[in-house]
Amino acid sequence: MKWTATNHITLTDPYLVNAEQKLLDYLLSFDEDKLLYEFYQVAQLEAPTSTGYQGWERSDLINFRGHFPGHYLSAAALAFKASDDQAIQNKLEQKLENMVKQLGHIQEAYAAINPASAGYLSAFTEASLDAVEGIPAPANQAENNLVPWYILHKVLAGLLDVHEVFIQKNDALSQLALEIATRFGDYIYKRMMRLKDKQLMLQIEYGGMNDALYRLFTFSKNPNHHTAATYFDEVELFKALARGEDVLAGKHANTMIPKFLGALSHYETTENPEEMYLTAAINFWDIVINHHTYATGGNSQSEHFHLADELYHDAAIRVGDCTCETCNTHNMLKLTRRLYQLTHDSKYLDYYERTYINAILASQNPETGMMMYFQPMDAGYNKVYNRPYDEFWCCTGTGIESFAKLSDTFYFSDEDTLFINSYFSNQLHLAKANLLLNLQSNADFSQINITATAIDSNQPILIQELAFRIPNWSQKTRIEVDGQGQEVSNEADFIFVALGKEIQLSFDPQLQFEATPDNPNYGALVYGPFVLASRLGNEAMDADNPNGILVRVGTKLDYLETDIIVEKEDWLSDIKPIESEKYSMAFELKASNQHVEFVPYYQIHDERYGIYHLYLTAANNKQKNGKSDQIVDSLNNFDHNNSEFAKGLEFNHSFIATKEGKNYRIAEDNGWFAYDFGKLKSPVNKVRFVFHQEDLNKELQLTINDKRYSIAVEGLNAEVFIEKEIEIEEAGELSIRFGAGVGIFGIYLLG
Repeated sequence: MKWTATNHITLTDPYLVNAEQKLLDYLLSFDEDKLLYEFYQVAQLEAPTSTGYQGWERSDLINFRGHFPGHYLSAAALAFKASDDQAIQNKLEQKLENMVKQLGHIQEAYAAINPASAGYLSAFTEASLDAVEGIPAPANQAENNLVPWYILHKVLAGLLDVHEVFIQKNDALSQLALEIATRFGDYIYKRMMRLKDKQLMLQIEYGGMNDALYRLFTFSKNPNHHTAATYFDEVELFKALARGEDVLAGKHANTMIPKFLGALSHYETTENPEEMYLTAAINFWDIVINHHTYATGGNSQSEHFHLADELYHDAAIRVGDCTCETCNTHNMLKLTRRLYQLTHDSKYLDYYERTYINAILASQNPETGMMMYFQPMDAGYNKVYNRPYDEFWCCTGTGIESFAKLSDTFYFSDEDTLFINSYFSNQLHLAKANLLLNLQSNADFSQINITATAIDSNQPILIQELAFRIPNWSQKTRIEVDGQGQEVSNEADFIFVALGKEIQLSFDPQLQFEATPDNPNYGALVYGPFVLASRLGNEAMDADNPNGILVRVGTKLDYLETDIIVEKEDWLSDIKPIESEKYSMAFELKASNQHVEFVPYYQIHDERYGIYHLYLTAANNKQKNGKSDQIVDSLNNFDHNNSEFAKGLEFNHSFIATKEGKNYRIAEDNGWFAYDFGKLKSPVNKVRFVFHQEDLNKELQLTINDKRYSIAVEGLNAEVFIEKEIEIEEAGELSIRFGAGVGIFGIYLLG
């Protein structure tokens, strides 16, 4: 099978047309010289601009500089491919030519002053790579970049996208991009050959380096690039997943997903590969989808996987503003697409459709084109989008890639059969097959109309057969080809019909309630492939809270009534469709405590919303009694990454590890670690710590705001995790320094 390239497809669905245009406007607004400012600094060259972009691209404080220029290369190349506007294509091509030529010049200049490191190309010095290998740098050379290989993956992948897109379109640009990528791959190979401890390097997020290097090998045919890729394969992890073990709890989700893209690339590029690599990717996907995924197709809480089947706990009990990192869904869709190509299992296409609509389309502001980082699943939140030029989150980077290839999974072909996978309105133009196909759908995908005509009426159409995907959400399906109708078995994956001039396809979406595994009353409403969200008003829509390094997240208005009191057990039948001028569809539930209107989640942007609600009858409604301590701030993800460094992590002889699916930090003998929570949104007078039972009867020495405390870890032996609170002098700012010997699994500042 072969996916149909985006340059053959013209989007006609108004929502998608707008989304694509907003992305193009954003890409064309950039000064590409400014994107490369930090690359010039590393090569000790004078940059054409006086400053670079800031946010995650800054260099003076903790940063991820260099990631967004890599994403930009990919997105601009993919957008060039998808656009049918010659003027836009010319502008994008000009920007890419400028960037790639400059990158080549920078790479050569760096090699001239560092011949032993020829091929290196980065916005930060090699000291970053030394650090993740355990090689200390002098204080005046130490870098402040957290995840160097993760960033370099984006640069390498961007160069390869430029190469692939411009083959036969701009051969000089295509070949230059490949030459730069090849030299970079050579550098990585040499570095891997002197690597002393692969496992130490792999403790720090490295993106899809294995995937990109295997892909480079397919172009360069240099076996050294394949060898270098294997250094980023976590074979023991792959073996565990191949055995079907869910080892995901406590793992950084967007670190994990690209690893399995690499596993598939190993499988596809290696002669006589072990089946284990494919099995690992299949099992990983199954475990994520079946035990860690929300109705939208998204996953994770505060960037991490947690214990299986605890979605209610993660969204409603933990801090709910940071569920479903959008990067994760971007990479899950890449993994899904490739797994379908290898297995032809229709479950992958069903997941792709659900997630494309409700996690990707939902992440972009249709007015500004900006992207979301986290997507709160619990009720009462607002959506928060990146600012265009001074934040540059990871999800901004993957976001511009996602919206540059909106139609890349709409169609695929196998010999003379064309497979139709997506039902968003579009036009397909296949010149070699002499086929022009127009697909028009209604708002809920229940009615699809297709016309097929010859581009050249004097020549035959070479496509003989059409195959329409039967989605898992349709209760019954009917098709008419040139007036001849038939019912279709929903057990099939596709309807195969001979090519006709006019085809009508009818699906039967139904309203469904999808509950979380850990609470049968907490769930989301889904109609066909569309996740619905309640409309909860537009108060404080500009409000946000800080989270991680320069990230902002949505806020929840606690006074909103988000529990829905239903009048009977089979309340789903009480939900009725209503008219809506603003949204493509709408439903209403007249509950005992309120009337609730539900609309497609992906279309909500200027209102607070609720995807997951508690639906309770009067009999099982549990009223909240008393008032618990307010959590003013917290740290419960110990990741040596965004979460900890946002709290000013400092340490000496300290490390992170995992027990019972939870990450923790501990200091070795004579070691310590410390956090600075900074100025708090309200004063605190208590601090709660979470320990593990293995530390029972130990004593922890710590300092809070320069005052020393001692905590005895005591509790029932049956408790796996033990919570201890201490009272402190009321404070508006707070810093904590921990001594050695006791693992910290959670810190909660209470007011």
